[in-house]
Amino acid sequence: MRWWPWFFWSLAALLSAGCSHALSSVVRQQIDTTLSLTQLRTTPEAYKDRIVMLGGDILSTRNLTESTLLEMPQKPLDAADRPLATDRTEGRFMALCEGYLDPAVYSKGRQ
Repeated sequence: MRWWPWFFWSLAALLSAGCSHALSSVVRQQIDTTLSLTQLRTTPEAYKDRIVMLGGDILSTRNLTESTLLEMPQKPLDAADRPLATDRTEGRFMALCEGYLDPAVYSKGRQ
């Protein structure tokens, strides 16, 4: 069984609310801060229905019919949940955000 399609869509579903930086305290309490992107990639089925927070700098923005797909390299987050200025990464991930995001605003290099 190929795991990457399942991983991609599950991660996209988990992150769709994460495209907005303002997280409610209820959602913030549900985030599993112990999980890494490497763990998610290794055994994605083990983390189904868990909420994670990943961050990085946008590499590309692609608008789809009713959503926007962001691709970024994962970077560690600081205490304010912003990506650190580092070359350290566990790889790339994609976030599928509901609705239209303007590529001029969500442009390459933006956090």
